[in-house]
Amino acid sequence: MLFLCWTTVSAQRVLMENYTMENGLATNVVYDIFQDSKGFMWFMTRFGLSRYDGARFTNFTTKNGLRSNFVSAMFEGPNGILYVASGDNLQTIVNGKVGPNILPGSMAIEAFYKQPDGSCILTTDNSGLVRYSEGKLQQITPTYPGPNSSLIITPAGNLLTGGHFIEKTEYISSLKLFDPNGKLLDFAPPGEPNDAQNLFLDIHGNIWVCAVNGLQLLSMEDVDEGRIKFCSLPTPFDHAILKGNVQDMLQDRYGNYWIATNEGLVRIGPSGQLTVFTETDGLASNKVLKLHEDQENNLWVGTLKGVTKISLGGHLQYFTTQDGLADNEIQSVLVLSEEEIFVTTTNGHLQKFNPLTMSVTTLASIKPNSFFKILTTRTGQHFVALNEEYRWTAKKLFKFDPKQGLQGEEIAFDHSFFNMETDGKGHYFMAGNHGLYAYDPKTEEQLNLAGIKDRVNQIVFDKDGNLWAGMWDGKLFRVELFYNGDPITAKKDDLSHLMKGARTGLMYVDAMGNVWAGSRDQGVTKIFKDTNGVYQSLQMTPEDGLMAPSCYVAAEDSQGSVFIASQLGLDKLLPVGDSYKVLNFSKENNFYDEIWDVKRTVDGIFWVATASGLVRFVDQFTETLPPPKVHITQIINKAENESVNLDPAELKETILPHGQGNIQFYFAALYFVNESAVKYSYRLLGASDENWNTLTNGTSVSYAGLRPGKYRFEVRTLNWNDLPGTSDVFDFEITPPWWTTWWFMSLSFVFITGAVYYFMKRRIDHIRYKAQMEQRITETEMKALRAQMNPHFIFNCINNIDALVQSNDRYNATVYLNKFAKLLRNVLDSSQQRTVSLSMDMETLELYVSLEQLRDKGKYEVSINVDKNLLKGDFQVPPLIIQPLVENAIVHGLRKNQGTNGKLQISVTGQHPFVKYVIEDNGVGRNNKNSNKAKGHKSYGTQMSSDRVRFFNEEDKASILFIDKEENGVPTGTRVEILLKVE
Repeated sequence: MLFLCWTTVSAQRVLMENYTMENGLATNVVYDIFQDSKGFMWFMTRFGLSRYDGARFTNFTTKNGLRSNFVSAMFEGPNGILYVASGDNLQTIVNGKVGPNILPGSMAIEAFYKQPDGSCILTTDNSGLVRYSEGKLQQITPTYPGPNSSLIITPAGNLLTGGHFIEKTEYISSLKLFDPNGKLLDFAPPGEPNDAQNLFLDIHGNIWVCAVNGLQLLSMEDVDEGRIKFCSLPTPFDHAILKGNVQDMLQDRYGNYWIATNEGLVRIGPSGQLTVFTETDGLASNKVLKLHEDQENNLWVGTLKGVTKISLGGHLQYFTTQDGLADNEIQSVLVLSEEEIFVTTTNGHLQKFNPLTMSVTTLASIKPNSFFKILTTRTGQHFVALNEEYRWTAKKLFKFDPKQGLQGEEIAFDHSFFNMETDGKGHYFMAGNHGLYAYDPKTEEQLNLAGIKDRVNQIVFDKDGNLWAGMWDGKLFRVELFYNGDPITAKKDDLSHLMKGARTGLMYVDAMGNVWAGSRDQGVTKIFKDTNGVYQSLQMTPEDGLMAPSCYVAAEDSQGSVFIASQLGLDKLLPVGDSYKVLNFSKENNFYDEIWDVKRTVDGIFWVATASGLVRFVDQFTETLPPPKVHITQIINKAENESVNLDPAELKETILPHGQGNIQFYFAALYFVNESAVKYSYRLLGASDENWNTLTNGTSVSYAGLRPGKYRFEVRTLNWNDLPGTSDVFDFEITPPWWTTWWFMSLSFVFITGAVYYFMKRRIDHIRYKAQMEQRITETEMKALRAQMNPHFIFNCINNIDALVQSNDRYNATVYLNKFAKLLRNVLDSSQQRTVSLSMDMETLELYVSLEQLRDKGKYEVSINVDKNLLKGDFQVPPLIIQPLVENAIVHGLRKNQGTNGKLQISVTGQHPFVKYVIEDNGVGRNNKNSNKAKGHKSYGTQMSSDRVRFFNEEDKASILFIDKEENGVPTGTRVEILLKVE
């Protein structure tokens, strides 16, 4: 390894982006970084494992399967299975799901080192070196105390491991060297180095030891031969910052060394240039813990305060005052070679810059905020234009020889000018506030050309030797020069119509001879000749995709592409037929700055003067790259009371029950150069709208209220010209409700048919039953009437009347006879109706009771109480419904009683929806030996009343309750309660 020279500088400007807990990282302190074969970035911390997909972080902790939140290392095995060391466990992650511990016991794993045969060597804490293959562990070295933090395997198979090794509680070494069979060959003395934190093998075969007490170097040849012998550090690495705590190291694909220290991130270039990046340059923290270069040439830096992503690329590099430039705001740039770059700065310096050696030489200085630009004409002559009184226009012009510098004052022009050209015949042409002038340095004569005296922004020569002048007022002139005599004569041709109303700005002539005119309001215009030699124009505006309306053509490449500069950055016009497609170069390359000048070398390297420094970039032709592959990273099914995560990688087709048609898809392209530049398009086949959506930078979409059916979600990325990449898809089906399925419909048809048949049959049976019941009711009513007006009752009434007549008691005989006649009339009237009013029925009952009282001559008292609301209402009841029961109370209860203190109480009250009758007497009771029942008498009246109540209430059992009253075992009467459903 040879470094011819070296310099120490502060950090150049690089593009950095930080990720912390605020962005979703499990914690800010990141100890290791890994990228799997799909492109996902993994960050290992002591508080969980974080996966980054370019859009969001997904964290794995003990809450979703890890045995420990302390994740120390991981690697990818066959079939994409990820192995994770968590605490003393080894677990797998398959399709985003964490598996159980696969170790037979516990083992603290520090790192994994995959081998060509598919096995993996594990560096462990206290278990030495172990080989893992197909689920089996094989001890390589004897176990010994101390952590093995890293491992280097030499071509001869020797194993060099670094860590902190102890023996009998004493620290003995930080480096151990074993042969392929695990036999100890050599070890470093204590403290040489102290705690080897990482070992790194560079592309030159050098072994670097990152240790607490600094960076050390070993020879591969020595280690391969079985001995540990340190070498002297090369000059660039023998630096104070590398004598402190060094955590990690890597070498990128461009040969740059990146070194993690406690004082910042160190870069040492192939030329030996050492640069330090710190928090002031955008680094998340000066204490750097881990480094990793991903598949897209980004450097991921794990620090104490988060992760920093640095876009390496090799295509974009800033040089600023920290690299020796006089000012960050660069007015102009001249490139002669990769080692000779000339710039002018706003603060008035002309400098020569060698980016390989980082040497800067100041060639001239003037007052700050002056006009100070390098101008190169079409004949290859170089000039420096300046104005110390005003920044935006020049008044003086110097010839500039890159080897000899400025060569005396060439012109002290009367009027200010913006730019100038030469014709190769000794004439200078000046464009400025006062028009277009030709200048002859021999005679110092200044001559106005073609009568153009208004402000000219810029002039250029085309391939035919014509001078094109873009005017401040928007006009465009083609000026033909004539050298027939002395002085020069000129004729202008007004071609302003070709600008289509745009106000002409800076101008450029491409390799094909086309004239490009920038503008301050409508993009750029290409002016060319058609097949007939007539000038035509093609305008490209922000509507065609340009980032800014005020812009100009700054450079072109060998492919015919044209670069457009503006205060927002660069656009690239790619030729497509007779027109162009716009590639937003700055968006694709994450390069946004205010651009003042652009130069392109023959080997395709661009040097750009910006307001933030001098920029070097190499066009990576991102337009030729396919769109980045997109992944569906998460699917959430939002049910009514919970959200369920569906794994898009595990499920080929998902069946969801009805009512779960609210689904949210998350997706991302694993593209980390410029995540915000990725454009997505998606659609849902099976939905009402199956068209691809409008391009978006969003990385999620929700669908609500999806109906039952089969669906396919498709998402894709598109490149700069909207050509789609391969879609990632997810198929799912939402099942219909069970009541809409064919089997349920069939069962429902059978059930409904059966139900219709059943209810029709039941209805017919009910009609028949009702008819039968009505017939039976009629018969019962007739029987009741016959029973109520039986001959015995009539005979007794007539005898009583006769007895009164015989005893010459005419008054009572008349009363008895009137009541008997009225009772007969009421009974006959009721016989024509199924129901009568409650008031009429109670009147008939009172007539009957009064006749019985006349017969029994005061043997008992009768009280009848009826709720007045019932009498006022139109309540219909069967006629004489309780008369048989009242008759039983009189005949079989009170009449048999000795003495004259009998009492019969009849009450009628409302108990919705019933009328409640209560008949209570203090007679001899039903169980008395003097009652007819006791003598075997059967009461047909009671049975008839029970049937009538049952039929009227349409119930299986009549609502009649008989209560036999007793006192000390002796019957004291009977209480009957009847509930009648009123109409």
